[in-house]
Formats: sequence, structure tokens, C-alpha cells
Amino acid sequence: MGRALKTSLVSIADGRARGDWSGEFRLSGTVADVEIRFLVDESGGEYLFRLRRTAQVPREAYAAPTAGILAEIRLLARSGTARFVVTTDPSALGHEILPHLPEILLDPSWRSIYVHARDRPEASQAFSHRLSNDGSTWSAELDSLRGFRFDVVTADLEGGEPTWAANALDVASVAFLLWASGGDVKPAYHAGVRWHLHAVRRADGHMEWSLNPLLV
Repeated sequence: MGRALKTSLVSIADGRARGDWSGEFRLSGTVADVEIRFLVDESGGEYLFRLRRTAQVPREAYAAPTAGILAEIRLLARSGTARFVVTTDPSALGHEILPHLPEILLDPSWRSIYVHARDRPEASQAFSHRLSNDGSTWSAELDSLRGFRFDVVTADLEGGEPTWAANALDVASVAFLLWASGGDVKPAYHAGVRWHLHAVRRADGHMEWSLNPLLV
């Protein structure tokens, strides 16, 4: 249940009503600060709830790719074909960085959702949805998110038989699927993924990125 909103602002721009609020969201004893945006046009109205971070993410820990890689990713995103397998070295970096990929690689205004199946500290740093522990239900659970029409989905469902890949791609037009380095990428390829994004964090903290066609 949400508490009373603290501040509000409603404006009209280009014939559309917009609202911005901040407040608290309470559920089962958990309290979270949220930012709420409202947009209504001829197709209807929509509320977007986003967790407000209490601390800034250390940007130096997630250095962006080179300008060339960023430009290619953004071009793919605008074309509607931005579907990536994401691998990292070390592997723990993938769980850590995945929720931040939309803001690192794309415009922060893109509506994104982080999907995961385990309790992760990073889940509090993004709009996220936790799936059940039963991998056999992931496909159906991902299908239930399609109606929200997110711009970007980041899926941390590494491990097990990835029969969920095609369903994850249906959640948003841009998708980043975390994959085990050296794992079989054929399920992702057959689902429609055509790009492989790889990130390496060196011992000194320096990050290197590469973007290549996904090969099977």
C-alpha cells in the first residue's frame, strides 16, 4: 500500500498531461522511496514507479564502452533489433552490472525492468521483478510482463536450460540476457539474439568491452 505523496507537479505539454511525484511505498513491512511519473494521451494513462536510490552507483566501477560501441548499441536499439547475450569476466560482474546496463548504454529515460530469480543486492538499484525458484515457470512469468511494454529488459536468469530466452525477448524491444561465459548460446540464437556483448574488469578495476555478432 502506498503512503500519501509528498510533492506533486502536473503540466500540459504537446497536448499531453504529465505528473511527477515522490513518495513512499509500503508492502509487507518493507518501505521504499519511489518516484512516480504519470503520462496520459489519446491511448490512455500510465503510472511508472521507480525506486529512488539512496546512494549513487559508483560510476568508476562501470566505465562505459568506447564511443564506437555505444553508438552501435544505440543504433541497434533505435532499429528495434537490439538483442544481446551478455557475458563477463569475472562472472560475478554480470550479476553486478546487469541492472545498470540501460543507464550505461542507453538513455536513462528508457523504461527498463530487471528480471532475476535469486535475491540480489542489485535488485534494489533498479525497477526489478523476481521470478520464482522454479525455472519451469519462467516462460509463463515472463509472458505476464509483456503487457507493460517496457523499452528494455535485463534478464539475470543464468543457469539451467534457457528455454525462457524467447519469452524474455518478448518483454521489451531491447533485451540483455546474462549468459555463462563459454555456455551454449544456441538457445539464445534460435530465440532471435544476434549480438554478443562482453565486459571484462581487470584486477586494477579497468573495464574493457567488446561487441560482436553472436556466433553458434
